Amino acid sequence: MNKKWIKIDPHVHSKEISSCSIVTCEQIIDKKIKLGYDGAVLTNHCQSWYYTEDKHAQFMEQMIAEFQRGKIYADKKGLRIKTGRELYW
Repeated sequence: MNKKWIKIDPHVHSKEISSCSIVTCEQIIDKKIKLGYDGAVLTNHCQSWYYTEDKHAQFMEQMIAEFQRGKIYADKKGLRIKTGRELYW
């Protein structure tokens, strides 16, 4: 039986949302393609110290917009991209 394995990075951060990152989601996508990946999961930080409680909804909208921008770019390039959240309290 010959199976095709899918190479996916399950945890990447983009600088627009996660302050620990120095790359954009487009740079992540380009690098993953160059390294032969089939996909990535944009798993940005979503911890309480990234925003005040009254700004939670606004922060979630920023995360969604960041993913949507990356998804459009990834679709054009042929890379699978999903979204996740890194949570801990």
